[in-house]
Amino acid sequence: MVRVNPKGAWQIVHSTTPKIELAFLVLAATIHLFVTDILRVDVAAMIELLYL
Repeated sequence: MVRVNPKGAWQIVHSTTPKIELAFLVLAATIHLFVTDILRVDVAAMIELLYL
């Protein structure tokens, strides 16, 4: 069963695998932050190139 909470993050609700669920959420958050960081750097570099 997939449940959407008010914050917009989705969780897999499975009473028998809480550790797998937690690990998945941590992994997803880490990937999200990593990708966001890369995009921020790329956008900053492109803006810098445009104005040089």
